[in-house]
Amino acid sequence: GSTIVYTKWVNNQWDVMRYRDGKTIAVSDDPHNDVGPSVSGDGDTVVFSRYSKLDGTDTSGNFDVYEWHNGVTKPLADTPADEMQPSISTDGKTVAWTYDDPSKTIGYDIQENHDGKTSNVTTGWPVDTHPLVNQDGSRIFFRRKIAYDDGDLWMRDEHGQLKQLTHTPYKEFNPAIDAPGKTLAWSEDNGGPDQQMVVLDVDHGTRTVTSETGVDETDPSLSADGKTVAYTRQVHHEPAQVMLEENGKTVPLTLDGWNGWPKVSADGRVITWLNVEPGQNGASLYRFERP
Repeated sequence: GSTIVYTKWVNNQWDVMRYRDGKTIAVSDDPHNDVGPSVSGDGDTVVFSRYSKLDGTDTSGNFDVYEWHNGVTKPLADTPADEMQPSISTDGKTVAWTYDDPSKTIGYDIQENHDGKTSNVTTGWPVDTHPLVNQDGSRIFFRRKIAYDDGDLWMRDEHGQLKQLTHTPYKEFNPAIDAPGKTLAWSEDNGGPDQQMVVLDVDHGTRTVTSETGVDETDPSLSADGKTVAYTRQVHHEPAQVMLEENGKTVPLTLDGWNGWPKVSADGRVITWLNVEPGQNGASLYRFERP
């Protein structure tokens, strides 16, 4: 909870910022757009996507993955393909991203870099995107879309096996995991007028659903042990609020304005979220720390 990374629109470009122990620094300050940051558990390493035109073969302009470590920035994946949506493990040793090969009609796969070596997590026809890496890189979760379905959530487990975790005709949005990758949460279009939040015990298949009629429950975030969940709750056409669910109880963290996209710290004590007030130009980042 002492380190937060986020994107900021400044000088007509998106840059990555890091807040730690009351001090904010710019992780990136580049004329190209830097987006989608992910941070290691110690806060020393930040990975992000940069839209750039590099020298050599990479001249057409695309997304690449960069790594910032204690003030030093280097490209981690800078091929002519698009490398996007990076996720870093808690220990900082594994980074996974979405890889779009321009030489293929359907080129979306998942790649990982572990201890400096890049390899494929998935290959072939299915469209695989939005990876999430657990604490030590042994499990990688991603979204797979085949043909004309709405997609499902999959996992590459610690044995290297690919496993399908959801089997519904509905869309699963914005998944989140706990540190070991034992708990997976997402918001789901259940075929009706609302979106609901689902929490899955990955190893045992137990599902817990949070669903209210006329309400969307979205954007879940989990503590390291998976016991604390924050999410966005929005009654249709009304301002959205941030909720905290723990020990079977749910309480609101916000009351006014438009609030959403919460993130929970590893210990569950710190929750951050975005707030947009009516008529406000831009969003504010809020941080709430429990005793």
